Amino acid sequence: MAQPVKKYISKQQWLDKALKQLGKKGNLGLTIEDLSTAVGVTKGSFYWHFKNRDDFVRSLFDYWAELSTTHVIEHVSQVDGSASDRLLALSRFLIEKDICKYECSIRGWVQIYPKLIPLLEEVDLRRYEYVAHLFQELGFTGDDLEMRVRTFLVYYGLETSLYPNQKLEDRLVSMSLRHQCLIEAAY
Repeated sequence: MAQPVKKYISKQQWLDKALKQLGKKGNLGLTIEDLSTAVGVTKGSFYWHFKNRDDFVRSLFDYWAELSTTHVIEHVSQVDGSASDRLLALSRFLIEKDICKYECSIRGWVQIYPKLIPLLEEVDLRRYEYVAHLFQELGFTGDDLEMRVRTFLVYYGLETSLYPNQKLEDRLVSMSLRHQCLIEAAY
């Protein structure tokens, strides 16, 4: 009789599935039992990759921060062109890759784990500084700069939650119009 083939799940696969579960079911879907079932392996596989729940929580947060911030900034920083071109590329990348789809879920989840709040603040600051730099290159300062940066960050952080069924084509049209609005100087 042949031995059943053991299924190997990498740490990244665990984290990817956990992020999807968080997006669908919120924190309640992130029990070790639920994740093991969703991945199709035993709880032992979980403990192969994570020392304990705290290790998993930190790993998931770091995974999300890498995907939604570090990877995004690295991608957009390679775009040639003006600050306006890079800002538009940032908007397009966020929309086309659906980067912000877990934003609200992560922010709600972090409230359950207060140790993560300072890490979320670091992510927010890194994003703010990156977007502010682009708007500064466009010549914005003071209140104009602050308004544009915050409007950009809040909109993209909430867009997927506010308009979950909007077609990609419509999102891209809105993105272009929003971009024009944000880069025009107020007089």
